[in-house]
Amino acid sequence: MDTTHFPLAGWKKCVNQLLNSNKDFLTYGDYQGELELRKALSGYLHRSRGVNCSPEQIVIAAGTQSILHILYRITEWKNKVLAMEDPGYQGVRRSLQNQDIRMAPVPVDKDGLSLHEL
Repeated sequence: MDTTHFPLAGWKKCVNQLLNSNKDFLTYGDYQGELELRKALSGYLHRSRGVNCSPEQIVIAAGTQSILHILYRITEWKNKVLAMEDPGYQGVRRSLQNQDIRMAPVPVDKDGLSLHEL
């Protein structure tokens, strides 16, 4: 970070205001992401893309592994089977190691995932 151009004094002021007014930010938030952010994203998606979704349908995470872990937990699995392209992203396979979900590999052809094999 270029500290010569970063507004450190303003940053400190904002942090101090937060520390003095709200201790809740130190606790874990909603596992799907902060509700106010999900509300804002829901509105944005509707206005900009015509997507009708509720904040409850939005999940926010810090990265692939995080989002997959959350999605595995909140998805209602009927057969505990996940179809995945083979070869596919190894990170997904690794994330399944501690889940009660069986991976069903689906071959990939020149057009992508083989729908016939699915």
